Amino acid sequence: MAFWLQRPQGFVTGMLGRSPFDADYYQALSATGARLNRVFLRFDWDAGQGRYVLSTQALSALGDAIRHGRALGVAIVLTAEFEMKPNPPLWGSPERARGFADAWRRVARMLRDVPVVVGLDLMNEPNPPHSPTEPTAFRDQWVQLVERTIEAVRAEDPDMPLVIEGVAGGMPIGLRGFPVLADPKLVYSIHFYNPHAITHQHVSPGWSKTLPYPVLDDALLKGTDIYPGPWDAARLRSVLQDAVDFQKRSRAPIYVGEFSCVRWAPGDSAQRYVADCLSFFREFGWSWTYHEFRGWPGWDAEIASRDPNDRRRSPDAPVISMLRREMASTYAAANRGG
Repeated sequence: MAFWLQRPQGFVTGMLGRSPFDADYYQALSATGARLNRVFLRFDWDAGQGRYVLSTQALSALGDAIRHGRALGVAIVLTAEFEMKPNPPLWGSPERARGFADAWRRVARMLRDVPVVVGLDLMNEPNPPHSPTEPTAFRDQWVQLVERTIEAVRAEDPDMPLVIEGVAGGMPIGLRGFPVLADPKLVYSIHFYNPHAITHQHVSPGWSKTLPYPVLDDALLKGTDIYPGPWDAARLRSVLQDAVDFQKRSRAPIYVGEFSCVRWAPGDSAQRYVADCLSFFREFGWSWTYHEFRGWPGWDAEIASRDPNDRRRSPDAPVISMLRREMASTYAAANRGG
């Protein structure tokens, strides 16, 4: 766990085997100063075998990521999507629950002698179905699946850090009331896009209003699901408090697996939002990976323009410059022993 205590920072990348990551891509990632790369695996259910499987392409791409990460000094966190459906059959299926734990057991066996892989993030944004009349049932279902998976992984590798996201899609509120599990090699993770009406504006019809950050005028927020305001640094801190409180209870590392703001938010809103996030993560001593590196252009930190059609990258774009400075400062402090 010593690696996680150094507050590693870096970027999220896409789905292994489905995105074209080559040597130039990994060189560019490393050149930012990143020391952490969060990558995705997709598990599909094979009814004939009665288990989750990875494609040949995904396994080959994982080998490439490991090889480049080892050569460039960029550690890897693996996370997973299961069946890529809004309500995957995993939830409520004893057979698939067993398959979930077994899938990670097989991955742990494959990677137990691969030190560049520093964490298995068991599920990206877990969000089991829930009922308003049973407010804790969805959390308990996820906790039971996590405990089963920890036991399966530990049978293969007693030391691999496991990354556990809370429920509610990994939002900070998902750690409210979340139990502190007994395994000492756990890292707890959140994703931070609050509020989506700002960070995801115009990504989908549900977030159709143009909103600055910070937004202090309640009139601008009417008709959104974040009314009333204001939404500013103080409000962001209040949302993060659930993760802060959990860190105090667990005394475990906290890792922000994803955070971002779309680049077409008005004015310098994206820069302001990311800057406030970084200031809090620094204050709380959290690791992070920015979403994402050279993926969907809306999140691309190297694109300075607010024009969705302008996809020109620049190493001097404000957000990527800010992220590079933050990583450089963190690693310089770590080398000084600060």
